[in-house]
Amino acid sequence: MYKLLKRTFQTIILVWFVFTNTNCSHSNNKNKLKSTVPITKIEGDWYNEVSRNMGGFPITASTRLSIWSTDSSNLYSVSTTVVDQMYGGQPKTEYLTGRLDLVPEDGNWKFRTGDYGNRDGYIIIPSDKWENNRPNEITIEFTSGRGNPMTFKKITNL
Repeated sequence: MYKLLKRTFQTIILVWFVFTNTNCSHSNNKNKLKSTVPITKIEGDWYNEVSRNMGGFPITASTRLSIWSTDSSNLYSVSTTVVDQMYGGQPKTEYLTGRLDLVPEDGNWKFRTGDYGNRDGYIIIPSDKWENNRPNEITIEFTSGRGNPMTFKKITNL
């Protein structure tokens, strides 16, 4: 009798475990499908500029972000030009490239490779998922200690 009760209890636990895991993964798949945002919403060229006074001298960083897709990848390139008056004001430009996720995860579009990927950067997708429009600006955040948030404005008429 004890063995029968033990086996019945184990079967109930096993069925409960399988049922709850199946439901969780099924609902997660539904949420993933619902959260899909096409890359075309953010494709194009974006601009960010930050100016600060450091040591009594102005320093400005101007960043251009380009996002585009191919048949197999979502790609980005970044060109950042820094003008530091402390060192004569000569512009210095750095060029970077990388890849974004094919599909957004957890409400964010994650950078996978390149400088932004190395810093665990991601584009924040708002709750409306840009459903009725294309955004005029996007915000990129990085893992704590790996960079300040950056708000990019859409560049039009290029």
